[in-house]
Amino acid sequence: MEEVEAIRSGTIFASYQGPLPPASQFAMYEEAVPGAGERILQMAEKERELRELALRSQHRSGLMRNLNATAISALALGVAALGHDFRNPWPAVPIGLAGFVGLIYKGLKTSSKDQA
Repeated sequence: MEEVEAIRSGTIFASYQGPLPPASQFAMYEEAVPGAGERILQMAEKERELRELALRSQHRSGLMRNLNATAISALALGVAALGHDFRNPWPAVPIGLAGFVGLIYKGLKTSSKDQA
């Protein structure tokens, strides 16, 4: 009788949550490639710094959008008030209405974000 050798192959997947692997895997990485553990830590620190930078930038952009929306609406109301003072109220009415609606919309949009 002839002997038949069977070969099995497979793939093992490991998953974990967070930027760093478990300590047991850290040891395996360090054993396989000296210095790998330090490089993994540096990579995680860099990722955290980039994430914080992106969040700060996003926050700053949101503040600027709110400031600009408020300034434009206030400017429209100011132009409408000047138009009314110069005894020419009809062009001032739509400009003032646009400024008022802009402020109301901004206020409603901001309060809906607070509730979410």
